[in-house]
Amino acid sequence: MKYGALLLISVLPCTGCTSLVLRNHALKQEATSTDIRYQEVLDDLAMVAHDPAALPAYASIFAGSAQVTDTTQLGSVTTWTPGAAAQAATPQFTRAVLGNRTLDPINSPEKLEVIRSACRWVIYGPTFACSRDWGGLLASPEQAPYPGRHFGVADRLARLPQGWLHVSPSRGVPSQARYKAHRGDTWVWVMPDGTEGLADFSLILQDIARVDINSTTLQFIRPFPSEFYFPTLGSDRTPCCAGPYVNTKPNVIADVSVDPCGNLTSDTPYYRWRTENVGSDANLRSQINAAGLH
Repeated sequence: MKYGALLLISVLPCTGCTSLVLRNHALKQEATSTDIRYQEVLDDLAMVAHDPAALPAYASIFAGSAQVTDTTQLGSVTTWTPGAAAQAATPQFTRAVLGNRTLDPINSPEKLEVIRSACRWVIYGPTFACSRDWGGLLASPEQAPYPGRHFGVADRLARLPQGWLHVSPSRGVPSQARYKAHRGDTWVWVMPDGTEGLADFSLILQDIARVDINSTTLQFIRPFPSEFYFPTLGSDRTPCCAGPYVNTKPNVIADVSVDPCGNLTSDTPYYRWRTENVGSDANLRSQINAAGLH
């Protein structure tokens, strides 16, 4: 009996060991998130470098979890023979490690278009990108004062380091390249000294992906109206004894908003409401689960 108890204790994993494995796995999973983002960005750049008209895809990491499950089994077989007994124990230990991430794929057309324009900027230059950015998506609302969404990333793209991304029509990728990707026979890569540019460009795409597409910060809204005087039907101009004409029926004064060209526009421009993926709301999910228990 004592032998069996000692054997059971020896095969049972301690709680501290499981916690240590879980911590290490969670840290490794967190560290790989950066590599996933970098690879996703490079895949998009390779796609646009191979075909400027291609539409890249982007999905931000919304949440993640790590799970470690330890299972221990102990089997015992007792064999009786005349005058003797034999007992054999067969311990078994298994460990299952599971890691998953929740992604938010972009489905808003404006976000997909501005990501493509940003990739064109990096590969072909600002002139090529801006000439095809008809809606002013890369500019800020102040730089593009007209209706539509404006993400305001042009200044950040202009500040990216020079030469951080390399593009080649063939597989001439140096062995020292830290990150690389390809689409067809077109390869893109980043050397160790270009990691800062890759990181900054990844942050730009992440900002585009996570901003609320319906936010008023993406819109140009005139802060102050312009005061206009215009004559109305029935206004009467009569001469005054001092010389100039005066209106016995005054004109109407109206406060209106105009665009930079002087055209009338609404104070709050209309724009189509977009529905986006927002991941899984943990608080809402908990409330739903709690409601289901009653």
